[in-house]
Amino acid sequence: MKIDRLIGIVTILLQTEKSTVPALAQRFEVSRRTIERDIDALCRAGVPLVTVQGYGGGVFIEPRYKLDKTLLSGPELAALVAGAAGVGSVSPAPLARSLAEKLGGSGMDDLLIDLSSHYRESLTPKIELLRTAIAEHARVRFTYYYAKGVAEKCAEPYRIVFQWGDWYMFGWCPDAAGWRMYKLNRLTLLSVTAQTFEPRAIPPEALDFNARFHDGTLLRARVAASECYRLVEEYGPACYTHQPDGSLLLEIGYTNEDVAAAWLLGFGAKAEVLEPPALRARMASEAQALCAVYGAPKK
Repeated sequence: MKIDRLIGIVTILLQTEKSTVPALAQRFEVSRRTIERDIDALCRAGVPLVTVQGYGGGVFIEPRYKLDKTLLSGPELAALVAGAAGVGSVSPAPLARSLAEKLGGSGMDDLLIDLSSHYRESLTPKIELLRTAIAEHARVRFTYYYAKGVAEKCAEPYRIVFQWGDWYMFGWCPDAAGWRMYKLNRLTLLSVTAQTFEPRAIPPEALDFNARFHDGTLLRARVAASECYRLVEEYGPACYTHQPDGSLLLEIGYTNEDVAAAWLLGFGAKAEVLEPPALRARMASEAQALCAVYGAPKK
């Protein structure tokens, strides 16, 4: 669209000081004559563009132009472009490219954001379907896999959320009469229904996603020093202290015992739960179950 191109030209010139007609034509995939007409249109609209012919010439905005770069500072523009690239990692390519052209591409080469996952081929269509449903206030149906098994669900979608390293749908569950988060990678056979809903007011506490996980139970575990990098990756360097015997004393809070046990099992014999007693007993039970599976030779 012409208006998109005009915005893109102004944004580029505000950030790069100067460009050329051939460079702009190549960037927006149009003819030089089209760019020349765009420059004329911008001048008629009051944007003081200056063109200089010959070596070292080009197109630039009059330095005294009051719009200046306060429209978007360099760091602000770079952040927007990086964000657009992140959205592009889970959105159709033309959308990401259009956003990048409008915002300009300078100042973002040192930052790469990829919000996709190993399931990108299925993730992108889900996000697009959910965006459609949210815009139309339409209920969605899907099959959902979770700890209790597999269930057919119906929900009213309100937000698409990237949180804790994964994508979620935040919405109202009519069956549970409450707000729920559904992980997109556990969600299959998604469809937008013809049934619409009246949007509900979302209470602020429902959007405080981190409040769902209050670290109410203290975990103390002895961990081998070789696993230090894993502790830092998950909880930061302040989560443990060095012990005289060379081991690490891990002290963190957790909410879900199943999740905590699964994470600790990943350390094998390199982690020993000291507290709480219930989790230590759970780990002993899991270890015995593993011995039953792997201890006896297969017949």
